[in-house]
Amino acid sequence: MEIATVVKANGGYEADRRRRLRRLRCSVKDYAWGKIGSDSLVYRVYAANSDQPIDSTRPYAELWMGTHESGPSYLEDDDADGGSDGRNAEIVDC
Repeated sequence: MEIATVVKANGGYEADRRRRLRRLRCSVKDYAWGKIGSDSLVYRVYAANSDQPIDSTRPYAELWMGTHESGPSYLEDDDADGGSDGRNAEIVDC
């Protein structure tokens, strides 16, 4: 089956675009009980998926996904090249 047939069967381009994986920009919490810098899995995941400054001297305790006001997550919009620039991110309820 050709890709055009599959896309059309799924409701066209817009339906296909909504169903694909998209980058989620999450929040991190740095509670005192977290592990410091790269010793923390939270730090390593956040560092690999964030364009935010990473402080390797902070304790990283939790990676938050959802809409909590003190740590919301954002779904990043795609730019024209199919990449993600994060400028027009929308909040996501996971």
